[in-house]
Amino acid sequence: MTKQELFEILIRENERMVWAFLRGAADPADAQDIFQQACLVAWSSLDRYDRSRPFGPWLRGIAARLLLKHFRQRRASLPLDEKAMEAVEARLDTFGRLPGETWDAKLDSLRECLSRVNEEGRRLVDLYYRDGLSCEDISRRLGHGIETVKKRLQRLRLDLYTCLSGKLAEAPS
Repeated sequence: MTKQELFEILIRENERMVWAFLRGAADPADAQDIFQQACLVAWSSLDRYDRSRPFGPWLRGIAARLLLKHFRQRRASLPLDEKAMEAVEARLDTFGRLPGETWDAKLDSLRECLSRVNEEGRRLVDLYYRDGLSCEDISRRLGHGIETVKKRLQRLRLDLYTCLSGKLAEAPS
């Protein structure tokens, strides 16, 4: 799995939390812009991310700094006072402390779940996610119908999601 694929997974796992944070303080269009900027900043500074710490609060911290910058540039005040922002941050921080929130814990869980996938499924995962082939390209390469490839990938995603959900729920707090 590439650095980009892992980054995408971490973003997807944490985007709801960051969106909740941003939507509480900015209008939807601004929140979307700030979220995209936060993802770009996180990607460009990923080498400085401390993998022993939860990814969510780190990403939210980037978003918070961008949010403050946004309001300063517009010479506007935040719609929430400082205490309210701290309360929101504290509540969201509790979510970031859930089991399996570190990069390494999630990677270990993903590796273990992937090890349970049969050879054909692993090949599909590799072709689609590692090699970046489309379902149509995989279909041609393997001689299967495109709908068959799509359905198998869908089942694999569900199986991996179920496995990961169980693993992360079992992780010690």
